[in-house]
Amino acid sequence: MAFYLKRKLHNYFKQARISLKDVIAIKFFDKNMGQGACITWGRLYSNEELLSIVKIECYKQGFKDIELLEYAYSLQDVVRYPCFYEQWIYFAQQVIPYQSNYKNWVRIKRQFLMDGKDIKFLGYNAKKINKITSV
Repeated sequence: MAFYLKRKLHNYFKQARISLKDVIAIKFFDKNMGQGACITWGRLYSNEELLSIVKIECYKQGFKDIELLEYAYSLQDVVRYPCFYEQWIYFAQQVIPYQSNYKNWVRIKRQFLMDGKDIKFLGYNAKKINKITSV
């Protein structure tokens, strides 16, 4: 019986929906609009490629004078933004097929990122005084 429960628990965690590295937060500071943040998939592109994709999408969303664009240490850093939970639910409902069809899923999600569909903006804080400080 113990072996069965241990195996069941192992399979549960093996097929868990998302981990901390799968969804990441990116903070930015715009000279005119203030601080802002977004969340997106984390393991699809390299760090530099993902930041450049997010910067392009920020420009499309109206953040034209971005001074600083960086990864948040954790999602806890951006939980204070108004739309965090609504956007987090979008990612939490996604099932990542780690074992089967993972390459196909990555291809589809990369295209969604390039189109800006899987970059979810959390809102912005109009206080221009407080710049984001690097941790």
